Amino acid sequence: MDQTPLDSLAAGSTIWVQPGTATVELEAVPGIATGTLGGGVPALAWRVSGVSGERPAFERESKDGSGTIFAAAAMVTGTVKPGSVLGTYEVGANPEEVAIDANGHVWVTNWGSANITELSRTGRVLGTYAAGIRPEGIAVDKAGNIWVVKNGSGTIMKYSSTGLLLDTFRAGLKPHNMAIDCSGDLWVTDDGANTVMKYSAAGGLLGAFKAGNNPHGIAVDAGGNVWVVNNGSDNLMKLSSAGTLLGVYKAGPDPISIAIDRAGDAWLTNTVNDGTSYAAGTVTELPPSGVNMGTFPAGGNAWGIAIDASGNLWVVNGLTNPGVLAPGTVTELSPAGAILCAYEAGIDALGIAIDGRGDVWITDSGASTVTVVSSGSAAI
Repeated sequence: MDQTPLDSLAAGSTIWVQPGTATVELEAVPGIATGTLGGGVPALAWRVSGVSGERPAFERESKDGSGTIFAAAAMVTGTVKPGSVLGTYEVGANPEEVAIDANGHVWVTNWGSANITELSRTGRVLGTYAAGIRPEGIAVDKAGNIWVVKNGSGTIMKYSSTGLLLDTFRAGLKPHNMAIDCSGDLWVTDDGANTVMKYSAAGGLLGAFKAGNNPHGIAVDAGGNVWVVNNGSDNLMKLSSAGTLLGVYKAGPDPISIAIDRAGDAWLTNTVNDGTSYAAGTVTELPPSGVNMGTFPAGGNAWGIAIDASGNLWVVNGLTNPGVLAPGTVTELSPAGAILCAYEAGIDALGIAIDGRGDVWITDSGASTVTVVSSGSAAI
């Protein structure tokens, strides 16, 4: 059975593992007295034996082969090395974007199989829901509803937190990505009409605003301003919450995705050649003023981007050419843009999201899976 390495182990919290996949060795662990866990039973090795909700229960394996079942309360805490793969799970065909709700459930759009998949935080499939032609962008609102844009049919679909389809409405020609502001309004990029559309939570169109060529990534900052990545124009556009154009800024070659950090700075990924063949990717930093703060190496074919609680950047490196399968990675950068490390992430990695524990979820379009990687900042 595979071993799970634990660094800086401390007593008192929880080890999160996939049932049946890991052995946790507790002998000679600093801060944990051998012979005190589970009512005085020596802590030799603990094997995952079952699951209660999202918390695994552990079975002790003693030297003579006898075993005793203990409750989750007998667990200890630990962190794993950043970049450790915690699991890889099958979803639908060609997964693209990923979002995580308040319960830690993971929602994935699968454009190849025209559906969305819901996973538990431990990777268990909770549901697969029909979505129609080419679902791509996905977001979760404050009420826990799941919103999906369909690039292939020009529609937006609204699902409940249990996967029930609540509504479908028209949304331009080729909607691609979306972001939800603090009022619950939806902002959607349309790369077919080169516009940005604003919708109410009830699906009413509140405005359509001219964008650059091929608008793709979109994000809303803490002040309610909307940032739009124009992939074909190589620029970044800033709109007020009312849709007023506040500025257009240079954004490097082939910008594609965006994330906003706690300081309000926008970080863009640059694929350089739209990810059709291997090229060195970069990230570009722009503060609220739009002045370019720098462009930094970020591995090959930088695509999706997310920012963790420590302010570190996580950039997906993958190809988008369906005829080419190549090893994917995720690159971690410091808040200053320095590369910290790069980790394996399947083949043709694409979308990314970070859950409440700090774990990084990455879609793998080539393998039709999602992979979860530890950021090293949260218990597993």
